[in-house]
Amino acid sequence: MPGALVLVLAVAGCGSSGGSPSSGRSGTAPTAVRPPAPSAQVEATLLARIKSARSCLAKGALHASGGPVYPLQSPTSPDGELIVGSAKGGAFIAFYTSAMRAAQLEPQFLRSTQRAAGQVSRRGAVTVLLIHHPAPRVRQTVLTCAFT
Repeated sequence: MPGALVLVLAVAGCGSSGGSPSSGRSGTAPTAVRPPAPSAQVEATLLARIKSARSCLAKGALHASGGPVYPLQSPTSPDGELIVGSAKGGAFIAFYTSAMRAAQLEPQFLRSTQRAAGQVSRRGAVTVLLIHHPAPRVRQTVLTCAFT
């Protein structure tokens, strides 16, 4: 699916902090260091949410790529991600280890995804970016699967 690569490139900057201490630029990230590794229980919960969403999307005839992000790409990267569809109409689903972490990183996520021209929704520890107004069936399936 060639469009999926474009989508990956469009949202790959979601974890960018805007600079590192060694680069001499100040970052815009809300945290300066990577969060500690999640506990086994938190990690298991995260993996279960990603697996559940992927399974739900598959039942809705939508292919998703992605999974947990190991190690975190930056202090502001999601803990897991799924990419659905293509840059012409799909979604990027970001999973976090907690609702508090998702809320803290939401401003950075919004700045990082502005160029993707889409609608962002967040519930609890999951944030969804709908790219270029996907078809109503795709939109509904993505939102249902991401937030269930």
